[in-house]
Amino acid sequence: MSSNKNLLDRLLKKSPYVRATFIVGIASILLIAGLATIGQPKAASADKLKVTEEFGKGMLNGTRTTLTNEVMSNCGDADPNTNVRLIVRAGANTFAGIIEGSTSKVDNRIL
Repeated sequence: MSSNKNLLDRLLKKSPYVRATFIVGIASILLIAGLATIGQPKAASADKLKVTEEFGKGMLNGTRTTLTNEVMSNCGDADPNTNVRLIVRAGANTFAGIIEGSTSKVDNRIL
């Protein structure tokens, strides 16, 4: 840390132009940072905004099909319970109730 301070001291004492450039650079950074905060909300909080919560009952049905169950490593032993596996599953979800619709999904898992 002291070597950085000594370098900064030498640069600032070297020339009045270096000192002026340094001061103008720092002032510009502070000015830009100050201008960036103008117009920003004081606090982004649900207490300050009109927030409503929706409640309802519904149903989620999901189906999954295993596409791949591949052994990646047997961990150096004969016990199949310690194998590292890559499992790829695909499926669909169906929503009914307050939210209606369906989605499709692919899961990649290493177990």
